[in-house]
Amino acid sequence: MRREPDRCLRLPAAVLCCVFMASFASMSVDAVLAQTEPDTAQAATDRPTVPVPPGLPDTLLPPEPGTEAHTRQHAPVEDALQGIEPAGFPQADEPDGGDLPPQSERALDQAQQLLAEGRYFEALNTLRDAERLSPDHPRVVRTVGMAQVLSGNSVRGLGYLQRAAAMDPADTGVRVLLARLALDRGEWQDALSLAASIDTANASADAPDPAAVCFARFVRAVALDQQGYTAAAVRLYTEVLNGFPETNAATVTGRELYIVQQGSADLRVRLGDLALRCSDPGTALLAYEQADSARVSDPRGLAARQTYALLLGAQPDVAAERVVAFLASPEADEDDAALALYLVQQGVDADSLDTLLVQRQDAEQPASIAIVAARAVLLPQAQTVALIDAWLDAQPESLATFRRAMGLLRRGHGPEDPEAIAQALLLTHHAMRRHPDQANDYADATLDTVGDPVALLRALRRPEIADTDDPALLMLTARGYLSAGRADDARTALEQAHAIEPANDSAALALAQVLLQLATQEPGRLAQAALLLGEPDADAPWDRFVAHIDLLRLSNRLRDAQRLLRERLARNSGDLDLLLLDVRVRLESMNTAPAVQSLESALDRYPREERLYVAAIAFTTLVTGSERDRAIYAAFFPRIRERLQRHLPDSRTARLEQARDLIYTRLQPGLAVPILTELDEAGPDDPSVLVTLWRAYEEIDDQPMADATLLRLIHTDPPSVRRTIELAGYYSLRGDPAKAAELARAALDLEAEGVMPGPQMTGDDAGQLLFRLSAAADDEEIEPYYLAMLRRFPDSARLNNALGYRWAQAGRELLSAETMIRRAIEQGGEVSAYLDSLGWVLYKMGRFAEAEAMLRLAMIKLQQEQRLAGRNDSASRAIYCDHLGDTLYRIGEVAAAVRQWVAARDMEITDREAASDPEVATVNDRCAAKVDAVRDGIEPPVAEVPGEAAFGAGGHPADPAP
Repeated sequence: MRREPDRCLRLPAAVLCCVFMASFASMSVDAVLAQTEPDTAQAATDRPTVPVPPGLPDTLLPPEPGTEAHTRQHAPVEDALQGIEPAGFPQADEPDGGDLPPQSERALDQAQQLLAEGRYFEALNTLRDAERLSPDHPRVVRTVGMAQVLSGNSVRGLGYLQRAAAMDPADTGVRVLLARLALDRGEWQDALSLAASIDTANASADAPDPAAVCFARFVRAVALDQQGYTAAAVRLYTEVLNGFPETNAATVTGRELYIVQQGSADLRVRLGDLALRCSDPGTALLAYEQADSARVSDPRGLAARQTYALLLGAQPDVAAERVVAFLASPEADEDDAALALYLVQQGVDADSLDTLLVQRQDAEQPASIAIVAARAVLLPQAQTVALIDAWLDAQPESLATFRRAMGLLRRGHGPEDPEAIAQALLLTHHAMRRHPDQANDYADATLDTVGDPVALLRALRRPEIADTDDPALLMLTARGYLSAGRADDARTALEQAHAIEPANDSAALALAQVLLQLATQEPGRLAQAALLLGEPDADAPWDRFVAHIDLLRLSNRLRDAQRLLRERLARNSGDLDLLLLDVRVRLESMNTAPAVQSLESALDRYPREERLYVAAIAFTTLVTGSERDRAIYAAFFPRIRERLQRHLPDSRTARLEQARDLIYTRLQPGLAVPILTELDEAGPDDPSVLVTLWRAYEEIDDQPMADATLLRLIHTDPPSVRRTIELAGYYSLRGDPAKAAELARAALDLEAEGVMPGPQMTGDDAGQLLFRLSAAADDEEIEPYYLAMLRRFPDSARLNNALGYRWAQAGRELLSAETMIRRAIEQGGEVSAYLDSLGWVLYKMGRFAEAEAMLRLAMIKLQQEQRLAGRNDSASRAIYCDHLGDTLYRIGEVAAAVRQWVAARDMEITDREAASDPEVATVNDRCAAKVDAVRDGIEPPVAEVPGEAAFGAGGHPADPAP
């Protein structure tokens, strides 16, 4: 996109740096990869066909031919300055032409000395007497104006300087300062007029100052540059750079020109940029090379500019040599590998470039990380891994260096590319073997940077990782599975590692920890963990000791756990982590008095430890026992809150408890919202804050904000089947079934691939996802998903019922549908939904008497379920009435059928219920049409009975084929 010239001449001491340098720091390999070639329309112009390197401004490109900007760009200096007159300064007061009083003279001399020393505010104080005694003397007005400007008050100083300029037509220095202020404010026309005024004043001086001539030329160059007169600016910048006179830094003009001269390297860069804009890469390259000999503020940007100019000048080989030289310089780092990739994309031979890089790499040991990074983006994946591994081996031991190497590996091949992650894991394994004492740190350094658990799981399933019998790599793999929430897969990897090296204590402990994690769903794992951990020992290393405590807790041996903790506390009474573990065990014991005593003892020792307050607050939510326990709680909780407010009044825990108190105790949720919003801004995505904020919005009936907060709350959970189900339900209930179906489809595909993060899917999970998918997918798409999931979970009541009912609705494979639905009832019990499904498939098979009995039983079960749940499921009741009405009509009980249809017609269906199920959305209208048909004496549109042709071969879809 075209941009107007930036108005960046703002900082007086850094005029050049602001306008002449475009940042190249943001240039990344990803940016280069995303860059596209110019389109054919652009190629038809006189614009260069070589794209600008990422990170450089698009203002390097010439303007479009035929535009006003193109015409202005080529205008000569004379045309650009046509009509510019010297700035005039109307005389407001008659200047004081006499001699200064001695007191004013002394104050003026002292102020000028202070200004020369940079003590501007002291100079202003000193000038007060001179201004009081001689307010209209040109020297006083001039000096006060300079002091105001130098101290930063340019607005007030401007008035003084304009008065001084009017008082003395030959005062060049004042006009120089005024011109510089005009540049700072971006007032380009005023700057040009002041440049003309500088020349006029200088010409009338007894001894014209060459510095004033040069500075006026510089002002014109900047002003014309910013107005788009590129060719004129190039000429003027060139004259300035080639003609810096001797300057006296003690004068105003000398000081301002000295600032310009100090920034001459950046000024040459700007000259090169303008030359490129004028399609003159030769002049640009010369300017860049001259800048390169001096120190510039952005060596990256300069290297990119030289590369671009050389490519425009058809010198790709020289460009490659320059890039390699820059990459070998101290200024380069791994981000600059993008330059090498850019060269290859513009036609430079990758092998030739790599040869140059190898020569530099061999000449500099240890190799520069920028050289290694450049090779990493050019080489195939396998060679890249070997290159980085060798580079790591040559470096001093350092986790920081290792992290940089991991960044190199993933930079060239996509940060979430499974192959790159797999190679990173292999390099991590090598590093762990080199530094076994820091193995966990190296593993965390890699795994903590993988943001996509799906990509991680795909990497862990690649042959180079999965097909291994190396115990160390298996342990790293297990850590990867755990970070993606796949504890079962981690257990498998650790069991394999333990089988290979039974004496490996680290593998045994890691396996025991995973087994304990799985024990809540699979209690049989406790015995395996106990065998691996051995006898409990109070003096065991911390990780093993915690595993022993967890084993005792999960085995309901809380007294043994407390005994072990007491033994360790006797020797480490001040260990905060040990105290917290003790508090945790006591809380689980639900022995209220000892738990309170332990907590208060710990808080006495650590009154400002927020984790203890979190534990105490968690305890108060657990107490539901005897009257005695509740009395202890009633006395304990206020003491905890008082301590919290006194010792940690600004803590998140204290503020969150204050908000909860406002919502639940004082019933003032509106007052809690600002507190919670502030907490949310300070630490976003904290589930405890979000759930409380959601409740506050619900209480004040702000449904849009409640919905938005609920959506954020769901997203705080790690990616998993459970989160996908919650998200799909969220979108479905809010009228976006297509979005819900998209989420469900993606989850089912990932599960089929085996890379769905989190706990493994259950049949019920699959049924919920398929229900969301069915709301926006046709039978042809959804049926393969149903069959695949049913073969995986053949006894899932939800799946059997769902597919059986779909086939019943469609009037096909009715025998198989009956088999599935009866299996659903066998596995899930006489749930009303399953009974209704069976009644409906019996209807479709023409077995109306059996269907009626089953549908009436479904209605009875529905009423019981509603009473137990304490809610009214109008959507289900409407469907059941519709089904029963059709069945009654088929057996000739028309009046009874109409009563069922009327009930279904008048059933209130909410928008959310309608949005979640297409059948529910149309039930009112379907039944209304049937009632109207009976009233009009015509055949009602009851559901079809397809006949024996729809019965099919029977059998269950998961059964083996005969």
